[in-house]
Amino acid sequence: MSENAALLEREFSVLEFNGFPLNVGGGQAYHEEAFHHFLEMERKRAEASNRPFLLLLVDFKRRVGPNTLIGAVSDSTVFSALSGCLRETDFVGWYRDGRVVGAVLTQHGEPESDDIPELVRKRVSEELERQLPFSVVRELQVRVYQLSPNGLRSES
Repeated sequence: MSENAALLEREFSVLEFNGFPLNVGGGQAYHEEAFHHFLEMERKRAEASNRPFLLLLVDFKRRVGPNTLIGAVSDSTVFSALSGCLRETDFVGWYRDGRVVGAVLTQHGEPESDDIPELVRKRVSEELERQLPFSVVRELQVRVYQLSPNGLRSES
């Protein structure tokens, strides 16, 4: 591991909730700055390989406003539930700290298709419904964007 990679790993390694690390299915949940760093790395990788990747965002749809936060109980359950439906190569963290959970689903190997974001959104939504209390699920909004190297985005 390079010195820079080791530094990033130490600095951005684990998202903390009230002083304890949140382990997500053997992986880690990153804080906002680290998540955006890795998101940018995936954009560059997609550009170099000319392959799309998916950005998954989960937030509360019924509570809007700049002060709306995902509560500590809800965020840990959302992160845990996401770990059950993501691959080891995908990474999860705060897209917007305390407000929007994000996951980058690395190059999915399929050619670009408008169907892929909807299929992933549906699969993730069903997994969240299965794992989370109804009171949390009914508030969640799951969006999936297919980010293409040519700059086009499709949303589901």
